[in-house]
Parts: sequence; C-alpha cells; structure tokens
Amino acid sequence: MLQVEARSADPVARHLALGVLRLDEQLREFGALGGSGPPPLAVSSRDVYMAESVRLLRRLHPADRLVLLQHNGHLQRVPLQLMPGVRIRTCGTYLTAELGDDYRAIGITAVSGSTTTVGLDEDARHGIVVGGQELDAPDPDGIEAALAADAPVLTDLRPRRGTPGPSSIRHAHITSRVDVAAGYDGIVCLPTMSPAFTG
Repeated sequence: MLQVEARSADPVARHLALGVLRLDEQLREFGALGGSGPPPLAVSSRDVYMAESVRLLRRLHPADRLVLLQHNGHLQRVPLQLMPGVRIRTCGTYLTAELGDDYRAIGITAVSGSTTTVGLDEDARHGIVVGGQELDAPDPDGIEAALAADAPVLTDLRPRRGTPGPSSIRHAHITSRVDVAAGYDGIVCLPTMSPAFTG
C-alpha cells in the first residue's frame, strides 16, 4: 500500500489508489465470512473507505457541508447486522465517532414499490448487471409500517432514542434488524418508490 500511495503527491490520486486496495480487502472479507467462526464485529473495508472519502473531502473543503448518499445500512450510526451473529462497523459508525452530533444520518425508505439489485453477468459491463426487485411487504415491527401514510413522511428520531420503537429498516431489497432510533437521526418514508434506470 505504501508503494502505491508514494507514486503521487496528489491526495485524490492516492485516495483512488487506496480504493483499489480496499476493494481487494472487501472481496477477501466476503470470502472469510463463508469460513468457520467469523468475528462477531467484522470490518468492512468498503465502509472504511467511504469514511476515508469523507475525511478527504473535509480536508480539501473544510468550510463546506457534505451530503453523502448511501444505502441505509452504510450510513446508520450503529453497526449493521450483516447476518445472524455477524455485525460490521458502518461508515456511519466511524463518522459518528469522529463527528458526534455534527453527523446526521437520515434514512430513506418506502412502504411499497421496487428497488435496485445487482447480479453477476459475464456479458455485462464490468461483469455486473443492475436490475429491479419488488419490495416485500413491510416488517410489522419496522419503521415502514410505523410511518405508512399516503404522502411522504419526515420524522425526527432523536427524541425517541432510548425508548422502544421500530426494530428494522429496509437496506436495499432486504430488511435489516436495527434499533432505528439509535441508528438514525431522522427517516424519510415514501408511500412508494422505484428506481430510475438510464440506458
């Protein structure tokens, strides 16, 4: 890694080179999850790199506010349950530790509709094809069921921290178990959503 970073004095070029290494690390981590005894709190190099990207942007533009768009699970303030018994530190956990209340995690979800999904395809560009997938019915204990309405809803969850409440949120096409009020500062819940594909 040090050899790759030393080839350029440009911090953006170094960061992009680091991204290649983080991707390699992420693929190795996925492989390790299939082995015996994965750690209960795993590292996600992708989330580490997302947080590093924010750090770089803050150094380059210290006076600016940043808006970071990610799937809900990556931005939440608490670790993401990847599978039973395995949680990962999210980009949001790193940013929460560094920025405290200056970091705002606003989840976006929907009661119904469809979302994007990806799959492997040797004939597709970069070997990955992006498609659509219908959303399952909301989890009765989830934030989507709690906020279901005929119009978009924006709710501030900060006053609800530490009290029982919704215990899941959509993360792309899956439902992720999380104390929603602990994981997010606010939620935007749409009656329905669908991806916009460009050709």
